[in-house]
Amino acid sequence: TTAGSNLSITLLDTSSVGGRGGNVTAQASNGNLTIGSIDTSGSSSGRGGDVNANAGSTLSVGAITASGGLGGNITLTAITSISAGFLNSSGSSGNGGNVTLDPSGDVEVAAINADGGSSGRGGTVDITAGRFFRATSSFTNRDGLSSSISAAGGSGPGSVTIRHGGNGETPFVIGADFSVGDTSRINGTAAAITDGVTTFRRGESFEGSITRGNLQLITEDACTAGDACFFDERPAPVSPPTFTDNLTPQNKLQAILQQTGVKPALIYVSFVSNELPIASSVERQEAIASQQITDYLDRANPTATPLLSAQPSGDDVLDLLLVLPDGKVIRHRVDGVTRAMVVSGNQNLLRAITSPYYLQTTRYLAPAQQLYQWIIAPLKDDLVAAEIENIAFVVDSGLRTMPMAVLHDGQQFLVEQYSIGMMPSLSLTDTRYQDIRNLPVLAMGASDFDSLADLPAVPLELQTVASESRESVQLLNGDFTLANLLKERRDRSFGIVHLATHAVFNPGELDNSFIQLGDRRLGLDQLRQLQFNNPPVELLVLSACQTALGDPSAELGFGGLAVQAGVKTVLASLWSVSDTGTLGFMSEFYHQLRQAPTRSEALRQTQIAMLRGEIRIENGQLIVADDQTIPLPPDLASDSALNFRHPYYWAAFTMIGNPW
Repeated sequence: TTAGSNLSITLLDTSSVGGRGGNVTAQASNGNLTIGSIDTSGSSSGRGGDVNANAGSTLSVGAITASGGLGGNITLTAITSISAGFLNSSGSSGNGGNVTLDPSGDVEVAAINADGGSSGRGGTVDITAGRFFRATSSFTNRDGLSSSISAAGGSGPGSVTIRHGGNGETPFVIGADFSVGDTSRINGTAAAITDGVTTFRRGESFEGSITRGNLQLITEDACTAGDACFFDERPAPVSPPTFTDNLTPQNKLQAILQQTGVKPALIYVSFVSNELPIASSVERQEAIASQQITDYLDRANPTATPLLSAQPSGDDVLDLLLVLPDGKVIRHRVDGVTRAMVVSGNQNLLRAITSPYYLQTTRYLAPAQQLYQWIIAPLKDDLVAAEIENIAFVVDSGLRTMPMAVLHDGQQFLVEQYSIGMMPSLSLTDTRYQDIRNLPVLAMGASDFDSLADLPAVPLELQTVASESRESVQLLNGDFTLANLLKERRDRSFGIVHLATHAVFNPGELDNSFIQLGDRRLGLDQLRQLQFNNPPVELLVLSACQTALGDPSAELGFGGLAVQAGVKTVLASLWSVSDTGTLGFMSEFYHQLRQAPTRSEALRQTQIAMLRGEIRIENGQLIVADDQTIPLPPDLASDSALNFRHPYYWAAFTMIGNPW
């Protein structure tokens, strides 16, 4: 297992000539995984060992032999694509092993033999290809049939399910010719697919979905309310929306003040070149912020004329622009403070908060106070004079992972003075106010994962979140599927969607970042197709996020999350917070959400409750504000030593998009 790089292995052999083969687990969680071959076969009286291989990018493996008297299971998952040789999970006397393949892109194998023996059933072959599936070779199965995939068995058939992104446009061909041309465009198999009872034979071709006995081919075009929907790895680019309501930034702030009674302000945090002094204006800062996000989310159609007049430099000077609801725009150029200094200060702050060595210290105070002096102090008198209560930050590249709530004036954290939000840009944010205090919640999540850390507090988290409204719905683990999410959204207009699962923001392409559903990973480039804007989702909560802190592309993905998901507001975390800490945080947040006038005020009150020690573990119970108690299971009750006052537990949670 490796977390931060590629992993390459020539051979893994745990086979046994007289008993059971050993299990193999191989993982490159943030890179490519390459394995020459794997042999976990057992003897005719033993069982093949299980194989579980996972790649954070591409997975390439040769032949995998997990056969035996009973076949072992083969599970291959990857963020992008899977390429494999002959997969053999057959049983010579008993059941064949199961084969599961699940990347976001293509799957290509030589062939799959999941046959059972004379006294066994065939295995379950379950394949989810975000794009195309190819089985390029064949073998003779237990019934003498030339097959690319077989799940036949002496005592009964197994099953074969293949989900692919043909979309009704690229047919799935049985008996495809892989000897000529561009095989990457082929979707299908070289020979038959069979379970021993039912067969897809050479010469057949299917543009849509088809079910024949225990054999299923599922393509996106067959999606209905009750069916599973599987999205192409490369959806057509969807340009982020702009909200042209003809209101100036000041008009929008004034509207929020009138509707909520909360006085809001915008602060643009950017940098200007010393070589090319540029007059800063709201219009220019807004255009640059929008350009950075849209060019990242829609890379196929980058902005033709860049708005930056010079390449970003570490020597660029910090430039602050404050927009007030009374129409005033106040600019403050912070001479002597450069891009390199601020970015470095943010990195120091993140290390001081998130390092396990510093969780019992206040090491974070020095960088938090320095950043406050640079970003907030120059504008403090204006904020006080205008009686501002809420700040929405629009920040430059390199700063989107800054935990603004933890900036410190020497006496208080910024969150103790203001409710806070982060906007990708004003024009990319739907700022229309909607009171969400009585909206029901669709709460879905997973506690058990094959290749990611388990989240044991999720069942209790979903139960707690859903208990705030009798109309809320909770779905866990096996029920947390893409099909169920779409169905619930069609059946009822849930204004709040809570996903208690891993959400990972990795460097590089959009599809490197994903949300882990119960049945598959959903890439960032696929979120827009969930149609969270129809009917509108006011608030999307992702309660177990992880961002590659310090990487520009990862922070752009995080910063553009609300835009890409098509929701007004996202509540997500910049780093992985403890499972129990998240349970306490979310329990209090939904309690506050039913009372606070704005969603960012609910976030503020929750963070204040944690930093003041009102959320804690005592005598096997989680204590939340107002001394309400939540009994904890034994494996979580032992976390009583956790100090939820530390910013590690509360400063990660960030509101993106509309903070009102």
